[in-house]
Amino acid sequence: MKTKIFIGLIAFVLMIFILISCNNSASNKVSEEELELHKRELELKQKELELKEKELAQQSIRTQTKTDNLSTSNTSKAETIKKVERIQKNNEIVTNSTEISVDNFGINDISFEGCSCYLSESKQQYNNSKCIFASNLNDIAYVKINNKIIKLNSQEGTEIYSNKTITIKINLKSINGSSENEGERVEGTIIISTKDGQNIKKTIYGSRGC
Repeated sequence: MKTKIFIGLIAFVLMIFILISCNNSASNKVSEEELELHKRELELKQKELELKEKELAQQSIRTQTKTDNLSTSNTSKAETIKKVERIQKNNEIVTNSTEISVDNFGINDISFEGCSCYLSESKQQYNNSKCIFASNLNDIAYVKINNKIIKLNSQEGTEIYSNKTITIKINLKSINGSSENEGERVEGTIIISTKDGQNIKKTIYGSRGC
């Protein structure tokens, strides 16, 4: 009888030990799963931070690009304004000196869209890409007086160009044998008159065409 009771106690103790072991095993398993889940959450947060850093970097680059473009645009506008002011100042040249000079400038210094006319003091000067008069064969012309390029406007329907201080009259005739690729070759005279009564007359050679 005592033997049976002793065996029963041993069986009870073993059962309790087994139950405790199972609970510990289950508890450890849950802890490992929680750690794994926490690890994944940390990885996701790390990726989110990396994405935000990339977005901020791209936004910074875009902002810098806009700033650079704006700076370039402002610089271009400032240069254009300065160029216009310089031409306007040249247009107001005072011609009260004893003599004015008509100077050469490069044909490539003044360009027009569409039609154009370039006139030089001689064929040799023209072949060397030097001229004293350039126009768009419509309403705008340029000459270089006293080493300053001056803009003039034409009187409608004529070959007379003027501003506040200078008036230019052009008289041209076509030269036979002109090549279409070279434009119409012309020769004639140019008369430059100033407000204070000075007059300069020169023979000219050049081309015109569209």
